[in-house]
Amino acid sequence: MPHAREVLLKLQEKYTLHIITNGFPEMQALKMESARIRHFFEHIFTSAETGHKKPRPEMFYFALEKVQAQPEHCLMIGDNPDTDLRGAANAGIPAVFYNPKKQASADIPHTLEIQCLRELLLHL
Repeated sequence: MPHAREVLLKLQEKYTLHIITNGFPEMQALKMESARIRHFFEHIFTSAETGHKKPRPEMFYFALEKVQAQPEHCLMIGDNPDTDLRGAANAGIPAVFYNPKKQASADIPHTLEIQCLRELLLHL
């Protein structure tokens, strides 16, 4: 993704970063290692680990409990309206819709919409 490393470097200066994914643990680990970005994230929560898939709020509650955070102190950044945005909304977590293809987000609530990851830095 364009600007991902740059944005992750800036975000990690101020925030603790985690991933919540429906992906398989082995595949997710492989992707993270090949992109050389695993070190940016404290936890990677998978549906296999949590026993739930996004957009189920239980998946987000599991992660919130593990990192001892309140929903209002978190921010979900995702590119899938159905799983990421709806899942965050179901758990009461504000969400940013990363939407480089400018797809319609229908009626799914989100706090902010960005087309470029760099835009995120202007709002945090």
